[in-house]
Amino acid sequence: MARSSTTCESFLQTPLLVIGFVVLIISLAGFIGACFNVAWPLWVYLVVMLFLIATLMGLTVFGFVVTSQGAGVDVPGRAYK
Repeated sequence: MARSSTTCESFLQTPLLVIGFVVLIISLAGFIGACFNVAWPLWVYLVVMLFLIATLMGLTVFGFVVTSQGAGVDVPGRAYK
C-alpha cells in the first residue's frame, strides 16, 4: 500500500474511511428494512442519513467559507490565481 505524500491526504484518509463504513452499515439497515418489511431499520436509515447529509453539507459550506479569501496568489500574466 502506497503511503500518501501530503499531510492533508493522510489526515483525511481515516475519517473518510470511517464515513464510508458508516454509510455502508446504514445502507444495509435500510436494505434489510425494505426487503423484509421491517419499519425500525428504515427509520434508523432515514434519521442517520438525514444527519449525515446535513453534516457533510455543513462541512462543505465551512470549507468554502474558510478557504474563500486569501487562498490564492496573483500570477502575473494569468487570468487566475
